[in-house]
Amino acid sequence: MSTDDTPAREGLQRRSLLIGAVAGAGVTGIGAASAVGLNEALGATEDPTADHSDAARHGLQVEPFHGARQAGVATLPQAFCAFVALDLNQGASKDSLRRMLRVLSDDAAALTQGRAPLWDQEPWLAENPSRLTVTFGFGPKAMALIDSSKRPSGSNPSRPSTSTSCRTAGTREICCCSCAATTS
Repeated sequence: MSTDDTPAREGLQRRSLLIGAVAGAGVTGIGAASAVGLNEALGATEDPTADHSDAARHGLQVEPFHGARQAGVATLPQAFCAFVALDLNQGASKDSLRRMLRVLSDDAAALTQGRAPLWDQEPWLAENPSRLTVTFGFGPKAMALIDSSKRPSGSNPSRPSTSTSCRTAGTREICCCSCAATTS
């Protein structure tokens, strides 16, 4: 009788390692095949016409600033609005109003397109315009400085405006309504 004095190996052996790897690969393959089969069975296929560009991402849609009407006049309603009302100084002139409106409209045009206005201290906040629209309204004094003959027909400078932005602003001369949506 021969006795085997070889000590039994402890720990992981090559054979058990290979068997475990093959079993793991088999389970992974079965799982992947069943997932693909389930997607096909449910008809879940990727739409080849799906838009995967940056424009389809949340918050990146823009509304045009320039056009026949101000953006926001004929735009679908949006989720959030902010109103700003400004008074004109006593010594305001047509030229000073023109300069102020140039700055306001240039900044608004940049913001609605996802660009920061000139001298913006936090330019990254403008990167997701979320269909931002900016609409301006003018009171009687501002209209007189611009050109009272260009006042829209049917408006009455002696009667308060019925528009939400100017009704909120009271008797202010320049009303600005900024609206944005958080969904596409």
